[in-house]
Amino acid sequence: NKDELQQASEQYQECLEELNKLDAKAEQWRELQNQIIEIEKITDKTGDTLHELRKKLDTYSVKLQSQKDKLAILQDSGCPNPDNATCKFLADAMQAKQMVVQIANEITEIEAQLYDIEVERKPLIEQIKTLFDQQIALGYNSERHTTIKRKTESLHLQAEQYTSLSGKEELLQNLIEQRQGLTDRINANLEQQEVISQQIAEINKETEKLATLKKLIE
Repeated sequence: NKDELQQASEQYQECLEELNKLDAKAEQWRELQNQIIEIEKITDKTGDTLHELRKKLDTYSVKLQSQKDKLAILQDSGCPNPDNATCKFLADAMQAKQMVVQIANEITEIEAQLYDIEVERKPLIEQIKTLFDQQIALGYNSERHTTIKRKTESLHLQAEQYTSLSGKEELLQNLIEQRQGLTDRINANLEQQEVISQQIAEINKETEKLATLKKLIE
């Protein structure tokens, strides 16, 4: 009935207003998300590099410790001249002494690369956090958005029916007012015709009196 259609129409307008706001928030949220995605492409790439460098660092750290252990054998061997030892027992230890320096240099280089990448990543990660905070500040709820969109769609037909009904009622009211106006004009014309008829009758009477008087005079 009309009351139900009116209620549905009012709900539709409320939902439509909220939907428009949610649409705007969704657009802002997507724009922020696109920025995050672009920055994450860079951080993901450097993140992969970090992962590989850390694996490499772990490997070199193990190697360094292994070479240090071999070097300890040379230092604890009791050899009178360990720096120039030539026995096979100490051959690995002598080689280890050379390797310790080389591996330590490699580790220093890797740590420097890790530091540079971390410095490069820091502002990007802070920027991502800022964008995330802006998304949260929007208060956008995608589930609420979906619910309101569906509700608005379900109320759309009833709202159209109410609008159509209201339009027809307004048209009907205009026609009634137009008919009443024409009726009033007709009634006014009829009254005016009655007055004119009375005036003509009175004139006719006066004319007859004058005609009679004229005959008497003649």
